[in-house]
Amino acid sequence: MIFNSVFFELLRACQFKCKYCYERGFRNNSKRKITFEECRRVVDMMLEKSDFIQVSFGGGEPLILFKQVIKPLTEYCATLKGKEVNININTNGQFLHTETLQFCKDHSVKLSVSLDGPKHMHDVNRIFIKDGKGTYDSIIGRINEMIEMDLPLTVCQATYNIDTVQYLYESYLMAKSLRFKDWYAAPDIFNCVWEKKHFQILQEQYSHICDDYFSTPRVMGVSNLDNCSMGNPRFKIKSKTLIVEVNGNIRVGRQNATLITPELDTHWYIGHLDEELINQDRLDAFIEKFGEDANMYFYAKPSILCKHCPVSYCYKGDNPLLQEICQYQPPIQCYQKRLLAQQIKEKKELYGISE
Repeated sequence: MIFNSVFFELLRACQFKCKYCYERGFRNNSKRKITFEECRRVVDMMLEKSDFIQVSFGGGEPLILFKQVIKPLTEYCATLKGKEVNININTNGQFLHTETLQFCKDHSVKLSVSLDGPKHMHDVNRIFIKDGKGTYDSIIGRINEMIEMDLPLTVCQATYNIDTVQYLYESYLMAKSLRFKDWYAAPDIFNCVWEKKHFQILQEQYSHICDDYFSTPRVMGVSNLDNCSMGNPRFKIKSKTLIVEVNGNIRVGRQNATLITPELDTHWYIGHLDEELINQDRLDAFIEKFGEDANMYFYAKPSILCKHCPVSYCYKGDNPLLQEICQYQPPIQCYQKRLLAQQIKEKKELYGISE
């Protein structure tokens, strides 16, 4: 199996204390940090079998280790002849100082910035650890500097919960006005209880978003809409990804998947940074169970809940890892997928857009 993408969870530390953060319960579990040398070993291993790979950094806040890990690894990858390495950083944005931004521009590093939306939305949940104050003012300045430097704004990552779902359309419009290349919105699935009234608000918000998205010239992508289809199981992850966790474990799959499906850990973990990286016996066992071309998502059996679901890729296709996502995902995740599939169908029909 050839892996062409790797996600490094560099550390658990972060200067923010976002109320919906899925890492909150893990912050104190590991003081370990992934080093430059460990990242280099993984990259070298992957490049033995591939001429192109994608490297993504996350955390915690990965830019805390910019000088120690990200910068030297990016410089190292630039020296490799006949190899191409794309670097991506998922960041809360606060440490995007001028020097860091210039380095990212010079080395074509892509930045995904967490920005929930306007100040009255963003500051509800994204607050500083030290004083509990909102972080919007410190982030928007960095984003404006990126615009002034003509540095591409790759992805705007917005998270919403029951307290901010009513501002989702505003979040979309703000990302569009800032000229992000892509906007991705995800619901809080860990720290709040979604009720029917919240689902109704979400439906109204996405109705406005879809109206604008399908009726105006396309200047920004929306991952939630671009990767969702009605009765068309086309949504498959083409990359084979390694996740390197801060504790040293190496697993196959999608970031955060085992937070939702922890019982799958024994199948997905295939190595460790303190060992030979990839344990061939574990990898062989994974391939035997899921297949050489498995597209690392969730594994389960078909559910009666999926029988009438319009999002066909959740329960159809020949990939066992794509079956019965509903059994594991919280209701809001499932509802959003169903809602988007229905909205896409209706809006495309309304605006005369063919598949």
